[in-house]
Amino acid sequence: MWEPVDTLARAVIIAKQTQHAGVTMTTMNIIRIELDDRIVDRLRGPIMLVWQLFGSIVVDECKQMGEPFDNETAIECCVDADRLRDSGKDRGAADFFDRIVTEHGYPSVLKFLSQHIKLV
Repeated sequence: MWEPVDTLARAVIIAKQTQHAGVTMTTMNIIRIELDDRIVDRLRGPIMLVWQLFGSIVVDECKQMGEPFDNETAIECCVDADRLRDSGKDRGAADFFDRIVTEHGYPSVLKFLSQHIKLV
């Protein structure tokens, strides 16, 4: 039996009905998924802690190498390579991050976090 799960997201969907041979068919297309602000509430502290530990090193390295650097890159530096678990000292936040990435995809979650948590 199917049970609803709290996915921390809302999907914007367009439904379209068509008829074929007297049968009405409904098709739905997901336009975008909007992640919930509870994600930001849960991950802001651990991401900020990792950024405090590594942020200045990352910024300096990027400057020396002439690499572009923006807020999305900063967020990625904090969540990549399991830093939330290892350096953020928050296994729950790391597990939570892994869950939302599994549900919504790494690029979507990274973009969402970079729009809501400002590091640079």
